[in-house]
This record gives sequence, C-alpha cells and structure tokens, in this order.
Amino acid sequence: MMKKALTQHPRLVFVSVFLMAALIFGHAVEGRLLPGLKRSRQPQLPAAASQEEKRQTIQERGQKAAPWQSSLELEELKHGIFTHHLLRGLQGAADQDRNGIVAAGELFGYVRAQVTEATQGQQAPESNAGYDTTIPLSILNDPGLTEYRRWFESDHLVSRWVSAFDEALRGNRLTRPEGMSAWTFYKRLFGYHRTPHEVITRKRDELMRRLTEGARAKIDEAPQSQAEWEIAAEWLDKANDLLLPDKDPKLRVWHAYSRGMFKFYSDELRPAAREFDSALELLEESRLEEPLIAAKIGKFYKQQGKWEEAGRAYKLATASRPQEGWRREYAEVLIALERWDEAKTQLRTAQGEQPDDVLILKLLAETLWRAARHEELAEAVQVAARAHKLAPDDIEMEDLYGRTLLKAGQVSQAITPLRQVAQKYLANEQWRDQKLLQLSQAYLQNSELARRCSMRSRRRPRGLLTFARINRRSNCCGRWRAMVR
Repeated sequence: MMKKALTQHPRLVFVSVFLMAALIFGHAVEGRLLPGLKRSRQPQLPAAASQEEKRQTIQERGQKAAPWQSSLELEELKHGIFTHHLLRGLQGAADQDRNGIVAAGELFGYVRAQVTEATQGQQAPESNAGYDTTIPLSILNDPGLTEYRRWFESDHLVSRWVSAFDEALRGNRLTRPEGMSAWTFYKRLFGYHRTPHEVITRKRDELMRRLTEGARAKIDEAPQSQAEWEIAAEWLDKANDLLLPDKDPKLRVWHAYSRGMFKFYSDELRPAAREFDSALELLEESRLEEPLIAAKIGKFYKQQGKWEEAGRAYKLATASRPQEGWRREYAEVLIALERWDEAKTQLRTAQGEQPDDVLILKLLAETLWRAARHEELAEAVQVAARAHKLAPDDIEMEDLYGRTLLKAGQVSQAITPLRQVAQKYLANEQWRDQKLLQLSQAYLQNSELARRCSMRSRRRPRGLLTFARINRRSNCCGRWRAMVR
C-alpha cells in the first residue's frame, strides 16, 4: 500500500513523512513550524562568504534544536543540515537492523547523532516523549514491505507500549519516573489481554536483566549515597516481584543488603542492623558465595562492637577469594572474642599472602605474645623483628618488639627498644609509668644490673613493680630518669 503510494502520490507521501518527522522530533522542519509556534529569526549568512566561513558562522550561531528554533543550513546541501540527514536516514542509512524499513526510533537515533556531529554539538534534535518508535516511515525493499504489513496487522496499543518500553530502557528509566518508566510500560503490557505471551516473556527478561545488572553494579561500586542505595533497593524489589511466586535467594540477599546500606546512610542504624541480620541469615542458610557483601556486613558489625555477628560475616567473606585486608579484619574480631588459635590461623595465612604487610605482622606478633605459649615465642620474636625492620620509626612496633624479646628471655636485647620507648613516653603521664615498669622489669631480669642493686632489692618479688617502688630504688640504681639513658 505504502509502496504504491510512493509511486502514485509522491508529494502526498513526502508531506506526510515530514509531518510525522516533525511530530517525532518535536520541532519545525526547515522553517515549517507547527501550529501555535512562532518562527525565531536566525541571522543570514553573507552571500559572498566562503564555505569555510559559513561553517565557522554556523558553529558560532548554532543552537540546540527546539520547538522555537530553525535548523542550521549549508549552501552546498541546498537545504538544512537536519533535512539532509533526515532524507539520508529515510533512504536507508537509518535502517540499523537491516529489515527493509526505517522505523521512527531508528530515524531519530540516526538524525540526532549525525546532526550533533555535523554541528559539533551546537544543534541536537530532541524527540517528543512517548511517541511510537516502531512506526515505519520508509519502506526500502520487498522484505521491508512484508515487515510493514506485519506491523500494520499488529495491535497498535501493544506496539506503542513496546516502543515506549524500549525507549525507557535506552534512557535507563527502569522504575522512575512514574508513568514513563520501563516498569510502567511492562505492567501495561502484562495486564493487557491482547499482548502476546512471547512479548510479555521477552520484555520481562529484558527488564529483569537490566534491573539485576544495574543493582549489582551499584553494590560493587559501593556508593556513599543514600539516594543511590535507595535506587538499588527499588530495582531489586521490582526484580523480586518479576520472579513471583518464586524468589531467588541471591536477589533476596542483594535486596536486604541494599536496604541495609540505605538505612545506614540514612543514619538509621537499628533498621540497618535488622536488614543486615536478614542478609546474613540468608547467606548462611543458602550457602551463597557473596564475599563482598559478607565483608561489608562484617565491617558494619565490627564498628558497632557486635563481635559474634561480625565473626559470622567475616567467616563467610574469607571462605573464598578474600580481598586484601579481610583476613586481618577477621583476625581483629577473633582477638576481641579471645579466640586466639583462630586469629593466629587467619594472620599466618594473611602473612603468607602479604609477607611485608606491617599491620599483619604487628597483629600476629601481638597475638603470639598474648597467647604466651613457650613454643611460639621464637616465632613471635621473628615476626616482631620483621615488622620492626620494615617500620623502624613506629614507636608501637618498637614497644611490641621489646616486650616480645623480654618474654622470650632475650633480656639484654630487650633493654634497648624498651629504653627508647620509655624515653618517648617520659612526658606522657598516661603511659609513662607503664613503660617505665616494662623497662624496670628488663633491668631486674638482667643479671649484671641486678648485681649492682642492693641485696635487699634483689630479694624482693620480680613481678611488675609499681612506679612508687621503682622510685624508692632510685638510690641504688640511679635516679629513674637515668634508667632511660
């Protein structure tokens, strides 16, 4: 029918296609304004100007296409840039899927891209929202005529909603704004009795994929924004609705986690904890491998001082493919729970993966020191020495190194680092006494210094002495400041 019209009534078809283009693009085509709009006055190009000067003038004067604007023109095209690419698109350049017809959506995408490039972004055609992108505007060959007949015989309401759905997906309008989102048009298709089942299935799968991929991307990006997490939770809520009556445990975990992060960034910690509790229980029950989510939940519980829950979460996070730092964080939780053997196991594994990580070495040495097993003291000294070598200016590491040597019985070697620590803390009233007590213990255990003290002082208990006792001994061992020289 249209093919016949093209040969018998070319002017009628030309005017009809241009009218349709005007409706699609939402602005006048080369000065033919839609009713109710006024023409804007565009400055004329000098007749004697060169083509390069004209192009330059167009770049200077070019404006974004809109209902009140005219299209920019080039003399060699004999008409405007917009019309030039519109005609090329109708002649077949816009047939992206090569099915023999140029649909409205294909024409808009082609013309917008070409005009924007030709004017270096100074003119960008816009479309009327909600137009049917499946309307055929040009039939190129016999297969195209067959495709046109198929479109003509289809339900135009279904066609319009499918077109709007596809347009919403391209604009990433998955669930918002209400009334213009892919979710809105899918629900219309789903509720319409004449929508073919295969169309509903195809569009559901497309929407499901975009919702889950988009939400997962936000989970991986870990945005620090309440609004972003709200969108992720909304997308996963819709994705779960698409799966009813069945639900995917993984999507339920993602949903609970996203809601928890939304509550967390809304400063609603108790509701956030409830969502994380649900996510953690689902991870354990379903035995899902979601190490990133588990680690984030563990970190939340760790910050809240909920050590048991943090331990459960970090156990899942470190079960497979743990990222750097997760084993150390898990070990810190285990230490807080006084589960020393498990902490040492995690730290030794972490040390094997990151042999020069000072924090891991420091934590392992501290754990071995606290466990106080004689057979592990040699390992503690070795680990502390390694950390001290890597961070020689770290006063806390210096302190740990001295304490480890002292407990291992290497008293003479312990005196030097402990003396340096005591010197650092002489002006610190909070820690000065404790550091001096450590140093005094090393002096007392050193046989040479002990012989210099009176028999009375050597007969006293060798446990940790109070600062007052150290001060009373200053007459035989020198003033207490001399202890750190």
